[in-house]
Amino acid sequence: MTPEILHRAPLHDNPIWWDEIDSLLQAFYDSTPVQYGDSLQIWWRDLRGPCCTRSPVVTARNFASDIQFEIEFFYQWAPLQIESIFLTRLEVDGAIVPHADNETVRGGRWVPNHTANRTFSACLYLNGDFEGGELDFPGLKRRFKPERGMLVAWPADHRFVHQVLPVRSGFRYSLVCWFEPKAGENRGF
Repeated sequence: MTPEILHRAPLHDNPIWWDEIDSLLQAFYDSTPVQYGDSLQIWWRDLRGPCCTRSPVVTARNFASDIQFEIEFFYQWAPLQIESIFLTRLEVDGAIVPHADNETVRGGRWVPNHTANRTFSACLYLNGDFEGGELDFPGLKRRFKPERGMLVAWPADHRFVHQVLPVRSGFRYSLVCWFEPKAGENRGF
């Protein structure tokens, strides 16, 4: 049986949380992103600028911790730890090709890739004022239209091959996180 995709829209609904999303967007503008494929990315430790009453690094880490809790509860999988956190921006015509986050196809077979330690992937949408950019799981026939504050999380393996469809207008901002088992833990579905 294939596990479900975790979907919460919005993840939280309180004014402070929405202010922190806005401040993460501002931190993206104040930082220097790096081009990676069609997206601009900033590793969470490289965020700059004020972010509410905390630094943007602490705010991004707190968001990732909230997401980690949601994943552990939904999938009944604990303990996890954060593997990496990025803020990303896709511009018009930006897209991400179908892929799995911890495997690749070699010789017609799925094999571990350079991030084989990743167990779960998650995307928290920071804005919704753009067109396109849907998160699509073609093999599962599931598609998510991003909206501000929405969380989508899924196991990182080939059962959850996913892609991001082209952005048609505006910019698509998201906080992307990957999680791995805590040191010494190794569990499978």
